[in-house]
Amino acid sequence: MSIEKYKSDEFIARLIGKGLSAEEMAEFESWKSQNPDDAEFFDDINALWEDSQRLETVKGQSSEERWNRLASVMVDTPQKPVKVIPWRMISIAASMVLIATMAFLLTRPKIVEIAVPLGAEAMVIYLPDSSKVTLSADSKISYHAKNWDVSRAVTLRGEGFFEVKKSDAPFVVSSLMSSVRVLGTSFNIKERNERVSVFCETGRVEVSAPQQEKKAIILTPGLSISRTSNESFGEPHLVRDLWKITSWRNGEFHFSADPLPIVFEEIERQFNIDIEPQKDFSDIKFTGSFKRGNVNKALEIICLSSGLEFEVKNSKVRIFRK
Repeated sequence: MSIEKYKSDEFIARLIGKGLSAEEMAEFESWKSQNPDDAEFFDDINALWEDSQRLETVKGQSSEERWNRLASVMVDTPQKPVKVIPWRMISIAASMVLIATMAFLLTRPKIVEIAVPLGAEAMVIYLPDSSKVTLSADSKISYHAKNWDVSRAVTLRGEGFFEVKKSDAPFVVSSLMSSVRVLGTSFNIKERNERVSVFCETGRVEVSAPQQEKKAIILTPGLSISRTSNESFGEPHLVRDLWKITSWRNGEFHFSADPLPIVFEEIERQFNIDIEPQKDFSDIKFTGSFKRGNVNKALEIICLSSGLEFEVKNSKVRIFRK
């Protein structure tokens, strides 16, 4: 793989901003191991970036002002020894790349989007205020970085577990069918197949349908609420086995009397395969769990308990009755 792919301003900005997907990061690390001389260039960029994190953050400063302070430190502190990079670019060229990267960050639309593809393990993402999001496979978030200090707003598609740092600024997560507003708490949102469920683990959350914030319902720890696309939110209910709601973060998926098509969809999502049932198995309910790592074992657990058999061919799975 050519270094030209990795030395673009956009790639460097996503690298130091931890915006690369797991697959992109794995590919990049593999390339670095095969090109140690060229890899030193990126190691120096990361080292300089990490040093810059020790800059004092002044309360009330905007993100753009802090970026400007960072740029001034990179340019105005020549007393720090600069290591000469054994690549065809000399150190001043490396500085120009860094400054161009900062310019890119300051002038781009400031919309950050991070996605976890089908078949990937859950990914942990840190937001600008150090709030943490764990995303499941086939899920993504997006947010505006520029105004984060004033409006902590995140858009979610799929499933995510949020651990929110306390702040005076509200934290709002919007999905197609829900809006969740908090100040500091941890909660899970799952939106799949025109159905959304919200579970509060700690703190308090306000849940409403989009554009219906005045009808928000308060959830306290242990409570969950759900709705479909053509229904309003029902009454909150207490979850008994709390750990089952968020065990997906550790690669374990639990079901309780769920129709088989829902279970099969989760297997497709977690293993990136196509399941082709030979008939409609919606009347069969599954209670149990499966783990990531071995698709055959997961299929065996589900099919054996349901009186079914399966056959795998070229990443496609046929499901049929015995």
